[in-house]
Amino acid sequence: MEGTNRIPLLLGVLAIMVAAAALAVSISALLSSDEDGDEGEIYLVDRGEFAVDLVMDALEMYEVEGLEATLEYYNSPASVKGDWYVFIFDEDDKLIAHANQGLLGMDLKGDLGVDSTGYRYGDVMLGATEGGLWVDYVFQNPATGNQEYKHSWVVRRDGLLFGSGWYQILPNFSVESDKAVQVDKKGETLTLVYWQAPSTPNPFLSGGYKDRDAGSITLEPLAKYDPDGVLVPALAAEIPTLANGGISPDLTSITWKLKEELKWSDGSGLTAHDAVFTWRYCADEATGCTATSSFSDVTSVEAVDDLTVKVTFHAATPYPYTAFVGTGVPVISRVQFADCVGAAAGGCDEENLSPLGPGPYRIVEFIPDERASYERNPHYYGEAPYFDKVVLKGGGDALSAAKSVLESGEVDYAWNLQIEPETLASMEVGGKGEVVSAFSSLVERIVLNQTNPDSELGDDRAEYLDGANPHPFLTFTPIAKAMSMAVDRRLLSERLYGFAGEPTCNLIVGPSIYASADIGCIEQDIEGAKKLLDDSGVVDTDGDGVREFEGVPLRLTYRTSTNEVRQETQTLVQGWWREIGIEAELTHHDAAVFLGGDPVEDKEQVYVRFFADAQMYATGPDIDPQQYLFGFTCEEIPDKENNWGGGNVARSCNEEFDELVEELTHTPIGANRAELIKRMNDILVENYHEIPLVNRGIVSAHLNTLKGVRINGWDSELWNIAEWRR
Repeated sequence: MEGTNRIPLLLGVLAIMVAAAALAVSISALLSSDEDGDEGEIYLVDRGEFAVDLVMDALEMYEVEGLEATLEYYNSPASVKGDWYVFIFDEDDKLIAHANQGLLGMDLKGDLGVDSTGYRYGDVMLGATEGGLWVDYVFQNPATGNQEYKHSWVVRRDGLLFGSGWYQILPNFSVESDKAVQVDKKGETLTLVYWQAPSTPNPFLSGGYKDRDAGSITLEPLAKYDPDGVLVPALAAEIPTLANGGISPDLTSITWKLKEELKWSDGSGLTAHDAVFTWRYCADEATGCTATSSFSDVTSVEAVDDLTVKVTFHAATPYPYTAFVGTGVPVISRVQFADCVGAAAGGCDEENLSPLGPGPYRIVEFIPDERASYERNPHYYGEAPYFDKVVLKGGGDALSAAKSVLESGEVDYAWNLQIEPETLASMEVGGKGEVVSAFSSLVERIVLNQTNPDSELGDDRAEYLDGANPHPFLTFTPIAKAMSMAVDRRLLSERLYGFAGEPTCNLIVGPSIYASADIGCIEQDIEGAKKLLDDSGVVDTDGDGVREFEGVPLRLTYRTSTNEVRQETQTLVQGWWREIGIEAELTHHDAAVFLGGDPVEDKEQVYVRFFADAQMYATGPDIDPQQYLFGFTCEEIPDKENNWGGGNVARSCNEEFDELVEELTHTPIGANRAELIKRMNDILVENYHEIPLVNRGIVSAHLNTLKGVRINGWDSELWNIAEWRR
């Protein structure tokens, strides 16, 4: 509907008049009496809080005394205090209570909902939920008779709209810059729920998407991917190419030009030297950086000058957009993190939990595995973001997160809603929010440990030890293949993921040019799995229903994060494996710890230590899978030497695969490169070190009143949070 997604130019100009005055009027002095009856003591009351309190009082009267008594009071002079009053609209959006009685009966969808500037604030106000909504517009103050700027808090209850707010006189003004044109949005807070609570906003010390997203609100790379997988500049002034001279003709270097006058959130300057430091920080193996694959081919990062970063590679690099590209590989402050390189990295709590950032918001507070709060960054290089504050709440589960948006409307955005599709669809029918999804190549998979996780091994537990510590039976390919054949991927996709999942046999699903043909695993084959095990001599010799391999019973532990869909998946897979003679003990851990915990303190639960036989989670490549595939090489096996920071969680080592990765690094984009990628995918899935299940769509939900959301399967869901608004 026209008018709901913009504020007309005149209203934007009027906003300039209140920008400077906003601070002065956000606090009002109200006369009150103390408990001893002495009058005249001044109490400072936040106008936003006072407006909310007035609405809450009206809602309480409505609940206790009923609508008739409420209307009688709020249509009487006794309810009006200067220019403070409560207004109420009925289920048909007709005004039924107001300080100006002459307006009663007018329709919020009609002329009443259009202010003197032409702004259709009524359309915005109609989007209010029980969680409340701030609306800014110009309205006639009944106390003065003048058109004044109004800030109203509106809440919907039982179909009715209850609201109150304050007027602001517009002083003289002058336009100094387009960037200064801001509407005062007192109390405008964007609330996000990440039920897998972020553990750190430093993405270099965690492989979890939740932590990457928490950091992306303030940290920025040189470039990001949009929802179509197209690179867009962030800190960079433009995307380097062969055509513009940014990529060298021999493909051995890429040169980035930074935007001018970039600043960190403390006001200090951001330069090319910060990018150089970031590379050194991550390249130090003792740092435990989880983004080492982004720098795997880099020999040097040079600050040609303050605005120019030159990245040089070991050899010709056909896809050079790896270092500092994507929200998981941002630039960090060389001043702030100067003493946090190497072994000291994990102990830099203050720096890791409050990194300076050039992004639209800056961190105010970060409590690991619980919550984070941000405020508008006054030094942001782009147009000032709409919201004053961002609150990221952690904990709970996917179901409660979905309800907080789609049912109660108390939260703006809920992330990663892995709940039954029927449940999600039924919630969306309520009309308060919208379920959104995007596909890339995010594959839910079961990873099979290629090392021995026996607790009796002590410090050698789940350590590769140059191949000297193999798993007792999961390194035998027929067993792993039978486990894959027993899984009904189609049922998992349709029953547990619905429109947000597609069954897959591949670990690289997209872009389509890189996707291998189906290897025939989509259809479940229980009988075929049994026959394969029988033919391979893996049989049940003692009649207890569990097969043995070289005298070792096929009993294993199968773990994942705590999540409704994943627990249902575990139960189904457990049953299918039992049918073929393999017994699985199921465990699950809090997602914040399992996916982002400390590898030393949380070693029993964190996925990178892999103290289990099988574990399940989702991950996948960027738009070009080269760095993702590098994560499966032998040198990427997590161990004590690299602080368990490598990406090869299965701890598998295949020389042919490593050779293909090396070949990929100098094969230009085209048919040959695509075939190489397919072959590497095939090696991974045919060795069954990882069993792909479902290509997951990223499913989240947001309030209908939240605009600008463009959910992204190739980068952080919050990649364009600077554009979000009401």
